[in-house]
Amino acid sequence: MPVCRHGNFIKTTKIDASLLAYIYKQGKWRAVIPVAKAISHSGDGYLHVLIPLLLLLIAPPQTDAFFILLATALVIETVLYWVLKNSLKRRRPQEFFLNFSSIITASDRFSFPSGHTSGTFLLATALAIVYAPPFAALYTWACLVGLSRVLLGVHFPGDTLVGALMGCSCCLLVALGRWLKPLKICRLRSLGCFLVALKIIFITWSHLAIVSTIVV
Repeated sequence: MPVCRHGNFIKTTKIDASLLAYIYKQGKWRAVIPVAKAISHSGDGYLHVLIPLLLLLIAPPQTDAFFILLATALVIETVLYWVLKNSLKRRRPQEFFLNFSSIITASDRFSFPSGHTSGTFLLATALAIVYAPPFAALYTWACLVGLSRVLLGVHFPGDTLVGALMGCSCCLLVALGRWLKPLKICRLRSLGCFLVALKIIFITWSHLAIVSTIVV
């Protein structure tokens, strides 16, 4: 298990450290690293632009609703992300632990919360709410983005967990807002998608936490 280098505003629990060590160790399989990098890059944010452009070309029903939902939720999420990131200032694992090196270089200094995870869960939730696709697959992708960030050594598991909850919550907050009522956003579907997301988040992170405490 990594050894703590110095204190931190957000305390790293034993489970958080164990889960970090467990996921990070999976990088010993060389084939895992390129896959993790590709999954991580898929959460860089370009899909938040490409998907709306694709929908603009296809012009399915409720395109306006999706645009407003995604754009408004992203504004709220970005502000919340920036405030938390720059006020809590949690160090990344490489700075927090001795003898620990991340596989990739993060775009900024602080770790909490995970912007990649938050953004992917927000996008998955927006698509699920408006178009009701097989959103379980979308949430699986979002979970993999979060886990890839831990495997690559740039986030603690807790960062990605909070990021996932933040992304879903921002999207739900906008979907339930009165300003989207004329666009016929289904509130029942919105709540259903949010509950499915919570279930997937809980199952994924709790199972990993149990395995990590046994193996590490």
